Amino acid sequence: MLRILTFLLFAFSLSIGINHAQNNTLHVVEVSSNIYTPAEITIQSGDTIRWINVQGTHNVNGLQSVFPNNPEGFFSGAAQSGNWEYEFIFTIPGQYDYQCDPHVGFNMFGVVIVDGPPVAEWIDPPADTTISCEEAANWIPGELEYSNNASGDDEISGTVEGDLMGSVDICGGQLTASWSFTDEFDRTIEHTQQITVIPAEQAEWVNAPENLTISCEEINELEIVELDYTNSLMMDCEISGSVSPTVIGDPSECGITLELIWEFTDVCGRTIEHVQQITIEEDELTYTPVMMSELRENDSLGAPVLLGDSVSISAIVYGINLRPAGLEFTIIDENNVGVGIFNPNNNFGYTVQEGDLIEVRGVISQFRGLTQIVADEIDWISENNELVQPLVVSELNEGTESALIMLEGVTITNPEDWPNPGSAANLFLENEHGTFEMRIQSAHNLGNTPPEGEFDFIGIGGQFTTNVPADDGYRVLPRYKSDLGIEEDEYMLVEIPELRENNPDFEPVLLGEKVQTTAVVYGVNLRPQGLEFTIIDENNVGVGVFRPSGNLDYEVNEGDMITVRGTVSQFRGLTQINADEIELISENNELVEPIVIAELGENTESSLVKLEAVTLLNPEDWPTPGTSANLIVENQDGQFEIRVAAAVNLGFTPPEGEFDLIGIGSQFTTNTPPNDGYRIMPRYAEDLGLDLSDPYTEVTMPQLRENDPNGRPLLLGQPVSVTAVVYGINFRPQGLQFTLIDEDNVGVSIYRASGDLGYIVNEGDLVLVKGIVEEFRGLTQINPDEIELISQGNELVEPRVVTALGEETESSLIKLENLTILNPEDWPNPGSSANINIENEAGTFLWRIQVANDLGQEAPMNFDLVGIGAQFTTAVPAEGGYQIIARYADDIMEFTSVDELSNLLDVIIWPVPTSDYLFIEANEKINSVRVFDMSGKLIKNVKGNSNRVSLSLIDFISGNYLVEIWSAEGNAVMNVIVK
Repeated sequence: MLRILTFLLFAFSLSIGINHAQNNTLHVVEVSSNIYTPAEITIQSGDTIRWINVQGTHNVNGLQSVFPNNPEGFFSGAAQSGNWEYEFIFTIPGQYDYQCDPHVGFNMFGVVIVDGPPVAEWIDPPADTTISCEEAANWIPGELEYSNNASGDDEISGTVEGDLMGSVDICGGQLTASWSFTDEFDRTIEHTQQITVIPAEQAEWVNAPENLTISCEEINELEIVELDYTNSLMMDCEISGSVSPTVIGDPSECGITLELIWEFTDVCGRTIEHVQQITIEEDELTYTPVMMSELRENDSLGAPVLLGDSVSISAIVYGINLRPAGLEFTIIDENNVGVGIFNPNNNFGYTVQEGDLIEVRGVISQFRGLTQIVADEIDWISENNELVQPLVVSELNEGTESALIMLEGVTITNPEDWPNPGSAANLFLENEHGTFEMRIQSAHNLGNTPPEGEFDFIGIGGQFTTNVPADDGYRVLPRYKSDLGIEEDEYMLVEIPELRENNPDFEPVLLGEKVQTTAVVYGVNLRPQGLEFTIIDENNVGVGVFRPSGNLDYEVNEGDMITVRGTVSQFRGLTQINADEIELISENNELVEPIVIAELGENTESSLVKLEAVTLLNPEDWPTPGTSANLIVENQDGQFEIRVAAAVNLGFTPPEGEFDLIGIGSQFTTNTPPNDGYRIMPRYAEDLGLDLSDPYTEVTMPQLRENDPNGRPLLLGQPVSVTAVVYGINFRPQGLQFTLIDEDNVGVSIYRASGDLGYIVNEGDLVLVKGIVEEFRGLTQINPDEIELISQGNELVEPRVVTALGEETESSLIKLENLTILNPEDWPNPGSSANINIENEAGTFLWRIQVANDLGQEAPMNFDLVGIGAQFTTAVPAEGGYQIIARYADDIMEFTSVDELSNLLDVIIWPVPTSDYLFIEANEKINSVRVFDMSGKLIKNVKGNSNRVSLSLIDFISGNYLVEIWSAEGNAVMNVIVK
């Protein structure tokens, strides 16, 4: 319950004590011959002075414009001759100066001293104060005493009640208490006291529930209820009520954690939140032990009778794991009856090894006709168990599915489709009994050459069909090369110097040979989709390792000792091993010292080398992380080419001056013989003396916003740091979503799904953000890891007026002018989001209103709009979908036709014309005042909550303005001149 507290103006009676009795004596001053006689005279308050001109042309001028310190002004008029008289009654004590205007140069001045009681002063006037919401409900100014500390007829003393102006509500406010007293001499003393009313205390949750864990059976007893909140205050300061939670997760599902989020935002914009996590435990599954024959029994549609049942079974593993990301293999019992085992992304810590006896627990499923167990758990029992003999078959059917079988005397009918290792293919085998489909999966390594002529095939029966019933699509899958009669490759054991020996044509002597060598890994993997790195022996002789796709289950790590098996090849002069197999031997092996060189040649290829005291000749070509470049360095020995691969992160800033360069020698040439094109490739930033110990590379906003041809950030996935000013509000209360913009109005979005990293979003803050570059629906974002507040209250850029939305407006502060809304009925209620189509003479634009926006209840009619450019698109390249997002209601600048305004309210305004402030008083409470220029454009909008409002027009240029005053009952429009 929220109540609004409003103060009325109090008018109180005045109690004063003034005992002074005024005189009324006439005094005469003669005016003649450039002198007043007497020139100085002392009189009593209430006396009259009569000036009599006896000679010459004179006047009496005591105006305050001439003598600002006079208590009041007097003036006889223009100077004249003859016999004239002028009288003035002096009622206010003090000193009055006057002059004769034509004879100022002759020092024709006079002084009147009016005796009277001293001016009264306030006794102990109250200082400014701060009070609570509860205190404000009963706050009255009270009496204030005054006195001039005189006695008798000169005494002025008494008390006066104060007036209270202003308004407060539950969110606080400002009150002004004022006391004023004017004595009989029209001397006024005033005192004002500013009373700051702080907001009512924020509400708190009542008995907020704690996190809990329930069983699956208790789901039906789970109650999701409203949560009460209160600030424990009463009446006008009370904030209390209840809200229902937002439920994240399915309350009917077991094995998950529900999040119940209660959130309440009071009228002051203060939010309280409570999150309760309810963990619903997995239902205790019971796995029924079954025989393989039971598992494989099908219904009339070819589906397993036990489909969907939770079962357990023990059998022996056959073949390899066909799904490196999870599990896909076959288990077969002693009767050669088997079933597929599958899990899309979990291996339960089990590495597939043929001959293992395992127990599998899971749920029976079917995929394309193939019966499988989707594994929940796997227990290893024993290894090296005996395998069954393959069953010789002449046809494929349900009986061969998941069994170890043999097809005799087959030939391959489409050897041209034989896949390279790491690729998949469907091949066809043929013998006297017919044609059979053979599926080779990408995980199979069957070599590069298909078997020739007839051979006996061994493999595991499979099935792949979309038909119902599922009674076709039977096929076979080999396990190893030997299943097709292909002998396992024999790799010649060689040392790296043998690998690197060239013939006179600079080609490797062992080109095309299958070799095996062991050495230590250097550098990083330069080919993320496959393998490209270098191995070097203890004598600093190395060779490249390459594989176009797939990493053979090896993650490149400098210092690893590995054994590589593959075929010797050469690419652009560089000797490589095209890897078939990689075996990790050990980790963290010592590296060799780089050899200092003065030239690059065949002897530096694939060795760790060092060039001393080099300088970079083309720093302008320095690549941003994620891109590649060819650079040139120079020292006393000559110039050398550096190749920076896209996978090597050297940061954004090239080295300056002289530095030592370490890297791996390389070669890239198209010449024959290949005896040139030698170069050096750094591994890390440290190889160039650069320090990237902070993983976040400092970048500028334009670097952040640079895109590739697909509209994706070049720095996608990179850790970066950037410093800029915060704009707008936080559009994601449970996390962070706002915009940073630099001094050139180039910006980037900041997004974090949950948690605020201890930073409260405040427009104008200068912050340092460290995080990872991401992209969402075309919008470049930083997912922050750290936010550091540097300063507050920084100046914002002026919005850039645009006539189109595009990549250049994304995350910039922009302005669209002279807009109207195409469909005002689409305007959302507060707390809702919407896409609003707006247009002007330049075209149509999309205005995105977020849930967190508070833009008011009613759609604007004619307006300018300031906001932050955004993008939301699923297109590739990421083009189109550009939007504008307003920050707050002040971003909407309405303008009204002068003809639409009318006068319905009784209003007084003063002074007119004005050069600084304008005061407005109405016969009822003023809700708002708006100032328009003569074109109808809104210039100023001020809220009111009393019948008197003051406006500052100090920054207005001279001219005519219309002031529109609104109350609950009507409005008035007044013309005002600003001079």
